[in-house]
Amino acid sequence: MKKITVLLLIIITSLSSCNKDDDNLSSDKIVGTWLLYKEVDLTDNSVYISGAFDEKGIFNSDGTGIGYVDNSDCGCYPDKGWPIAWKNLGNGNYNFTVIGIAVTSKVDFIGNDEMTIEHDDWVSYYRRE
Repeated sequence: MKKITVLLLIIITSLSSCNKDDDNLSSDKIVGTWLLYKEVDLTDNSVYISGAFDEKGIFNSDGTGIGYVDNSDCGCYPDKGWPIAWKNLGNGNYNFTVIGIAVTSKVDFIGNDEMTIEHDDWVSYYRRE
């Protein structure tokens, strides 16, 4: 549950500032639809395969988007998803502000169709839809 909450904190975001770099968002590799397929707990290297919750993030070229968690079994998240905003800080660091909480995470791209988002104690793996 902690991992889902932090993921939601990352994908439910709003931009806090604008600058000249915002003009180049359409070429950012994060733009697109991403599906979570596994997570690795860095404290003990446990691997969790996605399935209990189907998580999807849609990152638009204007720095906005929406995040979804299919929670038909628990009913603990809204079905309509959450608004996303994101900012590439450079050097693989992205700023996400979620429900008023600012989070900076390391994002690595593996080719054009996979990415990882590193959190404090785990890494989430995504594939482009």
